[in-house]
Amino acid sequence: PYEEFAQNADELATIIGQNGVGYGDCEDSAVLLAVMYKGAGYRSAIMVSSGHTAALVYLPDYNKATAIFELEGKSGWVWAEATGKNNSLGWVPKEFINVKLAAYEISAEAITPVKPSTAPPTAIAQTGGGASVQPFSFISIIGLLWFMSLFRRRKRARKPK
Repeated sequence: PYEEFAQNADELATIIGQNGVGYGDCEDSAVLLAVMYKGAGYRSAIMVSSGHTAALVYLPDYNKATAIFELEGKSGWVWAEATGKNNSLGWVPKEFINVKLAAYEISAEAITPVKPSTAPPTAIAQTGGGASVQPFSFISIIGLLWFMSLFRRRKRARKPK
């Protein structure tokens, strides 16, 4: 139901500057969610099919998922739908159960330094308007993921080996 579109960072920044908010499709949302999981200390991946993209998070002890996926011979990957507000963690659309899908695990990759631009800086002025709740929601999600990673680490530390 979503129309495919592509925007580079400059185009998205312009749209956010004009409208106060930017949107993306399933690919954008899945990449953002997978990177957030990775930043919170979880292994994460991007799953790509011919018509949809979603995030996967490695949670081998999670038992509420519709299906558990295997990536590179390791089972325990849980579907994390980034585009549905009402889809709980582990919910998988029927068309993606028991089929082969392409997936790529997010890994630490070297960041290539970029030389600073010689262009003069652009001033950004706040014009009022806009909702102050939106940044709080994003920060809350990051905080929750960070808190979950701390709890998970403590839980692992308590398990006898």
